[in-house]
Amino acid sequence: MRQKREKANGIRVFLLCMLLGAGTLALFVIQDRGAFLMLADFNKQEIPFCMELSGFLHALPKGKIGSVFCRQWDWGMDLGSSVLYSFGYYNLGSPFYWLTLPFPRSFYPYLMAPMMVLKYAAAGSFSYWYLKRFVRRKETAMIGAVLYTFSGWQTVNLLFFTFMDVVAFFPLLLLGLEKLMAEEERDPRLFVFAVFLNALNNYYFFQEEVLLVILYFLFRFSARGWKRLWKEAVVCLLYATIGLMMAGILFVPNLLYVLGNRRSAASLHRSDLFWEPYRLVYVLKGILLPAESTQDASAGVPWTFDSTSCYLPLFGFSLVLAHLLREKKRIFSRKEDAWLPRLICFLLLVSVIKGINAVFTLFTDKVYHRWWFMLVLMMALAGCKVLEEEKEKAICKGILGNALCILLLSLSAYLFPGEGEATSALYRPVRFAFLCMIGAAAPMVWALLVWMYRRKNPRDVGDEKTKGIPLRLTLVCTCLGAVCTSTLAIWQFRQGTDEQAMLSAYQVGGQLSEEDPQYRYALSDNAYVMSGAAKGLGSWSSTASNALTEFDGLFDFWLGDKRLVKVTVPGLQELLGGRYE
Repeated sequence: MRQKREKANGIRVFLLCMLLGAGTLALFVIQDRGAFLMLADFNKQEIPFCMELSGFLHALPKGKIGSVFCRQWDWGMDLGSSVLYSFGYYNLGSPFYWLTLPFPRSFYPYLMAPMMVLKYAAAGSFSYWYLKRFVRRKETAMIGAVLYTFSGWQTVNLLFFTFMDVVAFFPLLLLGLEKLMAEEERDPRLFVFAVFLNALNNYYFFQEEVLLVILYFLFRFSARGWKRLWKEAVVCLLYATIGLMMAGILFVPNLLYVLGNRRSAASLHRSDLFWEPYRLVYVLKGILLPAESTQDASAGVPWTFDSTSCYLPLFGFSLVLAHLLREKKRIFSRKEDAWLPRLICFLLLVSVIKGINAVFTLFTDKVYHRWWFMLVLMMALAGCKVLEEEKEKAICKGILGNALCILLLSLSAYLFPGEGEATSALYRPVRFAFLCMIGAAAPMVWALLVWMYRRKNPRDVGDEKTKGIPLRLTLVCTCLGAVCTSTLAIWQFRQGTDEQAMLSAYQVGGQLSEEDPQYRYALSDNAYVMSGAAKGLGSWSSTASNALTEFDGLFDFWLGDKRLVKVTVPGLQELLGGRYE
């Protein structure tokens, strides 16, 4: 009976997050006449890659689609690249992408919004089932699911459409671990499936998830004693190996590819152990303030793709701070129920120390915060616990402490020198002030609404409905906050982009025909060379064959995810068959 009820609640959260996602994207879909575009990577990589892979798969003989996992070569990716290498990081292992294959490649600009809405819904339902294990009331878990699904990390990474899959599937990994470790369940099936799904979906994020799951395991179950913990760790490792072997058809080839990629080489130096002051401002801004465009930040770093945001809609850092303040005396205890504040404190410490944060990127020179979606789930759980346990003084302290932290952040952004020759780490004062106002005022407005509700509905002794925080009111406020902050960030992402020009580029590329297989078009724009049958002289991709990187190196061109523009080298265009322009 209880399982049926939880499944029904999970479906309700699925529909709720689907509705919120549709509401977030609706205005922009209407503006784009049914399509959905943003800027940069979204328009020039995510959509073209979906088109190119779709065209490749549709060109396979009927009944041979499984042969894509053999050594298949796609001549449309730059000068030619392995399908597994080129698309294993993006969408080849994504269940959401495979649902779109019945549609022709020209439909993808119009399929992006429905796929995003579906990913929002999946993230909401899966995170709900995980969070519900730790709280009593379904409304509390629903609030946490909305906080996780529409967090700043999710919003700032909408530019990287494939990252949404990771947010959707990660809660299953922790839920599977909980079921495996629970004394009354000991069921390994979900854990094995979650390992398989996450490893198949994205190999890069899977290695980050492995590190986090190890930390989660140590903090969550350390009270059981180290002797018992070692035995249970071996059992978990064996089941994880089974799941990884199931995903090996895609995971192993991509692992070999990464080992041969120059970008994966460890290059962190002793001078890189700590963030610069302006970079620390950017990290703290990502924790305290709503997400904004990665290409035009208001403070800290003006332009970056580090995925630095873990803002929780409406509440920001206030509920997490309230939880930490309430549990401060137990953080260093060995009690099993004190694992969450310890883990959050540790992850926050990792976030602000560059050298430790680099562990999640295996000490490469790209020290991203792309693992923060896992921190967001822990923060959402902390928020759920605070709301359900109704520690009013702790919540008030958290809200005031959050406002104080934002004030200190503002002073730091103004006083610290910025990147390069900038005299201040504050680049867009008006927008930064607006974000600070949202970050500080939103939880205060919620607290005011709760106070007004309680005055209108005084508590009755023994009446459960009037005890505690009004969770339904809080859920409504959280949903409004999620839609507003997400819509605001997407609107900023779209500034300066000519959506109709991009749609025209896709249409033109779709009409270009392959006149002669011996020749190529002298083009390197993904929008043209991946939206139809035409093949160009280059592409913009960070996962093309390692041989292409070596080829570019022959002309002293080494820029990581960038490819050499062949027409800039005299005679190279003709050598490579670039006949059409």
